[in-house]
Amino acid sequence: MSAETYQRAERFLSWNLSSAVLNNDVIHHWVPGEEMLWYRRATEKGWAFVLADAVSREKSPAFDHARLAEALSAASGEPVDDQHLAVASISSSGTALQRVTTEGESSFSCTLDEYRCEKLEKPAQAPPGLVSPDGTYRVVLKEHNLWVASPSQSEPSALTTDGNAGAPWSTRTESSTFVLAQRRLGEQVVPVGLFSPTGNRLLTYRLNHGSVPELAVLQNVVEGTNLRPVVHQYRYPFPGGEQPTAELAVFELDSGRRISIAHESVSATYMDPVTKGYVFWNDSGESLFLLNHDPTFRKLSLFEIDADTGAVRTLITENREATVWASPMFPAEPLLRVLGSGDLVWPSERDGSLHLYLYGRNGKLKHRLTSGNIVVREIVRVDETRGLLYFTAGGGVKGQDPYYRQLHVVGLDGRKQQLLTRDDSDHAFRTPPSRLTLMFNPSAGGADSFAFSESGSMLVDSYSRPDRPTVTVIRSADGKPVLELETASLGSAVAADHNPPEPFEVLAADGETQLYGSLFKPSTFDSARTYPVVDSIYPGPQIARVSKRFMGDFFDAQAVAELGFIVVAVDGRGTPLRSAAFRERSYGNLGLAGSLDDHLAAIRELARTRPYMDLGRVGIYGTSGGGFATVRAMLDYPDFYKVGVASAGNHDLEMYVALWGEYFEGPFDAESYARADSYVNAAQLKGKLLMAHGDMDDNVHPAHTMRVVDALIRNNKDFDLLIMPNVDHGISRNPYFIRRQWDYLVTHLMGMQPPAGYSITPVAAAPR
Repeated sequence: MSAETYQRAERFLSWNLSSAVLNNDVIHHWVPGEEMLWYRRATEKGWAFVLADAVSREKSPAFDHARLAEALSAASGEPVDDQHLAVASISSSGTALQRVTTEGESSFSCTLDEYRCEKLEKPAQAPPGLVSPDGTYRVVLKEHNLWVASPSQSEPSALTTDGNAGAPWSTRTESSTFVLAQRRLGEQVVPVGLFSPTGNRLLTYRLNHGSVPELAVLQNVVEGTNLRPVVHQYRYPFPGGEQPTAELAVFELDSGRRISIAHESVSATYMDPVTKGYVFWNDSGESLFLLNHDPTFRKLSLFEIDADTGAVRTLITENREATVWASPMFPAEPLLRVLGSGDLVWPSERDGSLHLYLYGRNGKLKHRLTSGNIVVREIVRVDETRGLLYFTAGGGVKGQDPYYRQLHVVGLDGRKQQLLTRDDSDHAFRTPPSRLTLMFNPSAGGADSFAFSESGSMLVDSYSRPDRPTVTVIRSADGKPVLELETASLGSAVAADHNPPEPFEVLAADGETQLYGSLFKPSTFDSARTYPVVDSIYPGPQIARVSKRFMGDFFDAQAVAELGFIVVAVDGRGTPLRSAAFRERSYGNLGLAGSLDDHLAAIRELARTRPYMDLGRVGIYGTSGGGFATVRAMLDYPDFYKVGVASAGNHDLEMYVALWGEYFEGPFDAESYARADSYVNAAQLKGKLLMAHGDMDDNVHPAHTMRVVDALIRNNKDFDLLIMPNVDHGISRNPYFIRRQWDYLVTHLMGMQPPAGYSITPVAAAPR
């Protein structure tokens, strides 16, 4: 195989596509009090800033780019390119944009009437901490305790004194899979907490994890001259063992008073309740609301907490025979809202699909809000003034892919539910970022970037599908298009080679259930040829594998296809975003690996009408849960899958983080958990299997892969193994691993020689 083929495939890696696809993700900013917004438009040469007026239905340059560049050059003494202006914000006076603020090493504020720029003084670098909304208080961690500073204090004062290594305050659980990376990088830890709307109170917790056994990873290659491997230890709970918990408390920051919460400590096995959005304030700051599962995850309750006394009362309780879900995927903030009236919007699968219900502040059901053969996906806006709730849902249009989100509106009285969009596409609307999103990206969208304008009369919709470019448009609140902002396009680096994926619909192995997926072909596709087939798998059960967005496939299926494969991605039964029954096929049956029998059925059905698919040469690859599924496929279906590449697989349910098994498999049971292990049929391996793992993976410990190695050795099986020093759970983004994965598929599935020593070019921000 030629190096040119690898080069073409490399252009379709996700980190290269992010810059090669223009205007696929338009981030807008509403002008306060106006039906007008501005945004940055990408071009082949750079970018330009656009003002869009929803009333006049016109677009225009937000300012004179050349004049602004000239003004910035004069102020900075450095040449400024008008195609790469680093605009951070644009302020307005009424409908007129009047001032631009830039970002970078030096920041400037520039008027848009006279185009004069002044350098902004950089604020003093404050120590990392949790800052109240008005900037009055800064809370920091010192030796497991909280300290608080205010403008009236020259030095921070201790807020707590009872924290210790086994019970630290406001600290993320060590099984969150990134705490170890923080330690290795020497990052200062910011406390976890939630300020009240007034900013004078802080909800936080003390993490009780002293009894959780430690796990260790061995850093075999240490930078510098130290030849001794380093052991890194962290507390990591297994199913059925001791679990970390969070003891909630509220602090009055002006007085330092601690208000204990009269509720037992809540689970913090993978994430604390603050990070995952399971605790929040009401608008007045007088009450807190806590959403909490019982230890089996089969009961979910909502509690109201009096912020003055810490008293707790139960409002709503939901029970199921399987895990109770409050959001369509995991982890995600629950579809729960507390209204200004005190009423509660509550999510429930009680009728078999995720819907919304309205409860009074007394915890009594008032009425159902949403109905129909749909699955609610997001709450986009609650307009209490007009008595309306806007939401997205899948499955609302007959004959359409049920994963495509459409916009709906319903009255808060539960009446007049309407479908506002029905294009055969997936509709996305910007909503307030979750705390989980903000944890990784603190600047992820302010209020001016939400879908709806301030008045609620207009909203921005970005609709897309795998085989059609994203269109971003302003709509009126009744769903009618008002003004198209942008249509995504491909830059010259990939435009000539792009062969869009083919969405498909097939039957599951039961012969009844509809499944949906995407089929990827190389840009050099020739229907007269035959191609090996590769299953690109991630079995959930917490997220769906198949992207419904244009160029949105995170698993690099198109890059693999460019090597000369037909790549299939499908969501089998046991995965989310459909009915509860569809998802719960995997509950108590994680060993089904997202219904591998459905993958076989899908590939066979596709091949019946596509003679170019060679079912004598079928491979599979995946990482994390996909690595688990890859090994399971190679062992359970050895006559179908001939080649597999499994990276960072969580192969042993009993030694993966407790939440995973207890949430998706059920309460710990040694026999059922053992059935889910991916190596139970190690004696059945026939094909070529490459396993890879990073030795610093603190999410899925390297022992998972070594247990598969042990089972294969005991059964005298041949296999290949790649252990990568100083690589964590992000192995699938590692350029060297990607090249080795490609080489393995090309060599053993295609029967060709890969280009010797090919090197994939990383980017500065490429994961380790």
